[in-house]
Amino acid sequence: MSDKRKACMFTKKYTKIAGVAVLYIALVSMNAGAQYTSQVKLMTYNINAEAHESKSYSDIAAVIKEIKPDICGMQKLDSVNTRNSLYVLKSLSEQTSMPNFEYQSAMRNYLSGSYGVGFLANQAPLSTRRLWIQKTSSEQDRGVLEMGITIDGSPARVIVTHLAHEGASYRTSQIQKILSWIDEVSSTDPVLIMADFNADSAETSMQQFTKAGYEYVRGKNGKRLDTTQNINHMLYRPKDK
Repeated sequence: MSDKRKACMFTKKYTKIAGVAVLYIALVSMNAGAQYTSQVKLMTYNINAEAHESKSYSDIAAVIKEIKPDICGMQKLDSVNTRNSLYVLKSLSEQTSMPNFEYQSAMRNYLSGSYGVGFLANQAPLSTRRLWIQKTSSEQDRGVLEMGITIDGSPARVIVTHLAHEGASYRTSQIQKILSWIDEVSSTDPVLIMADFNADSAETSMQQFTKAGYEYVRGKNGKRLDTTQNINHMLYRPKDK
């Protein structure tokens, strides 16, 4: 990405519905001409399938439509299981008119179906990669999903995941696996990671990201953007992008 990409504006908005918080950022670039051009708006949203059960998800769709992201990373997605007969991500794609969706299971054969993370996107990804992190003890399995895109003609990678709630040691191990998986392709590509990390930025597990060259998305005042729980973050590298 050119140096002109440094001229950026971040805006923030918090939305809460049915106890679920939403954070989004808008990155306004000064160049034009690519898969994603003058503006890319990114949203991360834990939709809390356990609490939502088998409702229509029209309330979740309404939040997404209000924010109008280009890319929405989502956690806690049900997929055709006994709790919810819907392929929820496909249903949300239809309800929001965001035509492109990608899913990655975290818990396979869960309630006779699946449960995981996914993306809604206005543009079809140029590539996708998936990582399944199998549990080692009492934690749950976890899924990681990557989409390759271009911004102003330059490649970038956007990743969504959801880390362990069972303890910091599990999160530390999961982050180690994710960082190695990212760098298998390239250790220099622009990358943005959005997730419910189940951890504050000060936790030792999360410091692995900053040591690896990632920066938290911040507002104009330099304050890290976050939801009230302090566990839903967006990180990116390299810092000068």
